Order: sequence, then C-alpha cells, then structure tokens
Amino acid sequence: VDYARKGDAVDLPGTYKFGVWYHTEKFADVRTGTDGLFLADPSSNGIAQTHDGNYGLYGVVDQMLWHTADNKDHGVAGFVRGLWNPSDRNTLDGQIDAGINVIGMVPGREEDVFGVAFSYLPVSDHTAAFDRDTNNFNATNAPVRDYESQIEVTYQAPITPWLTVQPDFQYIIHPGGNVAEPRDRGGIKPIDDAAIIGIRLVAKF
Repeated sequence: VDYARKGDAVDLPGTYKFGVWYHTEKFADVRTGTDGLFLADPSSNGIAQTHDGNYGLYGVVDQMLWHTADNKDHGVAGFVRGLWNPSDRNTLDGQIDAGINVIGMVPGREEDVFGVAFSYLPVSDHTAAFDRDTNNFNATNAPVRDYESQIEVTYQAPITPWLTVQPDFQYIIHPGGNVAEPRDRGGIKPIDDAAIIGIRLVAKF
C-alpha cells in the first residue's frame, strides 16, 4: 500500500507518501532460540526462533518551505523520511532522515543547490540485548550496538550545460552501529567516527 498526495498549494508545493510493506517469508529471531534460551547462552541449541513474515511502516514528506518573490524554483525545500520495523526480527528497527536544500540563492548561480541532511538508524532493542547477553555469558566487555547516524553537507553546481560538480562531506557517528574495531585485539574498542570527503562529476552528452 502506498498513498501519495501532492500538495495543492501552488506557491509551496509538496509531496506526502505513507505506506506499509509485508514480506511473507519466515525470519529468524535475533535474540531467542527455539528452546526458549537466549542464543548467546552456551546452553542454547543455537537455533533461532522464527517469525512468520516481516513488515514495516514508512512515511515521506517533501515540502517547499519558502521561495523568492521572482522565482518559485529558488528558495528553501525540506524533507523528512521515517520507517519502522519490528525489533525481534530486524537488526535495525527504524530510520529517520531529514534535510534542507537551498536552491539558487547565490547571485549569478541560479541552478546551484546547497544541502544539509541528517540520518539516524537505531539498532533494534533485541539486537542490543543479544550483545549484552553475549557480554554477560562470556564475561566480556565488547561494545553494545546502539545506533549509526550521519551528517552530510553537499553543494551541487552546474559548471557548464553538460558538466555538474558536486563536492560532498559526510561525518558518520558510530559506524556499523557501534561495533568493535576489528584491529583491536581486546575487542572492546568501538570503531571511531569517520569523516568522508568526496566529489561527484556528472557529464551529459
């Protein structure tokens, strides 16, 4: 099911989408075994419980927030996206994205787009509980997965009618959801936050 409604306001148009999805396959529980014990328990048979189907809800809002008096294509637009999945059969039980685009606000650069966005992906409660179970049963102190988030700043600039340049900066917090650094022999140091700098070139012929 996917319901979409395009904004009726001519001055500030927007698009809204809300939906649900369902997968009919069987999915393994991320924490509990068929014997009722936690999978991290050495006494467990190691066979995960299964769940009939998997499903989720999602929504998208893409909205023009403001535009200049002389050009309705130049201004500020925002978006918000969110989704949710059940915690017992998914490593991630949701995601939230939000951002702002500023279009044609630099004099003489009417087609340029400056954007800032944020993304948050929470690790499911059952997945985090599995990590805590593992620490408890093995007397370890490994990182417990919690979330991954990302901040992105980008600028898209058409240089010629056929070439567009887009530098991009991303900062990732808790890469992998706060997993252990593979090079850490003790297995207790999480992967450091990461900064990524890139550039995208688009050529049209």
